[in-house]
Amino acid sequence: MADAPPGVGAILNDVSAGLISCDDPRTLAGYAAHGRSIKAAVEPLVSTLAVQLFDDGSRIRTPSGQVAAVDAEGELGASPDQQAPRHERNQIPGEQLPATVRLLYYDPARDYQFGEARASVSDAHLAEEQRDLPAVMDAGEAKTLPQQLLARSWAERDRLTVRLPPRHLALEPGGSVELPFSPGRWTI
Repeated sequence: MADAPPGVGAILNDVSAGLISCDDPRTLAGYAAHGRSIKAAVEPLVSTLAVQLFDDGSRIRTPSGQVAAVDAEGELGASPDQQAPRHERNQIPGEQLPATVRLLYYDPARDYQFGEARASVSDAHLAEEQRDLPAVMDAGEAKTLPQQLLARSWAERDRLTVRLPPRHLALEPGGSVELPFSPGRWTI
């Protein structure tokens, strides 16, 4: 009986010699970690699969998953500078985002040669992004990743800055906050 494929969290823990504590349960048939540093070895995996990690001062770990609710009237706009706006919302222009994403990966059906998966949102000759993911995955699984990368880059183009009172200092990067905006839930 073959061993079960390793989870993404287990791969990150192994590659970092325990410096990264991640509980991401997604599995990969294999991952070829390489590079001059731990960061170079894990960055393709973390960025392509959108693994949420942050440095808590003693280790790099998965956020706790907490969701905080914010009272719009009483909490937004807390700032020592009374001239600061209650919130600021910015959006990255669409022409700065990729319209096509190509993903290279190891395909076990092709004797572990590189396979390529591609997704596009437009036929226009806008920016194209190529990612090399040194992971083993079948073509069907790999095909969804470029679509997810495109969707995520377009969804994350909105940036919101809010000023909250000190009671929210415990919020961690990667956690979520419920705000009285559309959309209502934002990632910290």
